[in-house]
Amino acid sequence: MSDTRTAIEIGVGIGIEELHDSTTCRFDSDYDPDFDSEFLFATSDVQTQTQTSVDMDIPWNVIVWDDPVNLMTYVVYVLKKVFGYNQSLATKLMLEVHNEGKSLVATEEREQAEHHAHQLHTYGLQATIRRAE
Repeated sequence: MSDTRTAIEIGVGIGIEELHDSTTCRFDSDYDPDFDSEFLFATSDVQTQTQTSVDMDIPWNVIVWDDPVNLMTYVVYVLKKVFGYNQSLATKLMLEVHNEGKSLVATEEREQAEHHAHQLHTYGLQATIRRAE
């Protein structure tokens, strides 16, 4: 026999058979309805805090900087390889780097921006990330 309770009623050490959604869990027959759960929190509060944190983290810009070392054709190759850009877009961004000293090559979530900047570094390009304004 099992009993369905809200997340606010979850106690430490209670066996959870199946998680149905973000606020309802199914417990096994060892569930203790007298368990003191005042210190526990509601799942929806955590989800709201997490969503707010994620919303504040978007977006970030990936910027490629000009350098005297890499050939223009190599920069085009790297942009195509890392971002999957087509030839014309990669060439346009490379010319922006060459003529203006930098180019905004992507705007994305922070983790993805850091990953792309790291990939660009492994190819020898100078890249930074900056929170979009």
